[in-house]
Amino acid sequence: MPIKISDPTYTDGQFGNELRIGVLEKLLEHIINSNKINIRIPRQDDIDEMRRQTFEELKRKYGKIDEDNKGV
Repeated sequence: MPIKISDPTYTDGQFGNELRIGVLEKLLEHIINSNKINIRIPRQDDIDEMRRQTFEELKRKYGKIDEDNKGV
């Protein structure tokens, strides 16, 4: 299922890559900010929230994005 973005110069693959990188950045920040002695592994809820935040950031950056495709 293709991702629909209002900017025609931005490809679906680029969006998917940026979404994945954004989530990985948030996971890394979570690990770094965890207690250094007892690092807490992110729960699925944490990861889902990171995905939602990243999707919203990309939506603000690139405009209208098809909501059905946020689970890239």
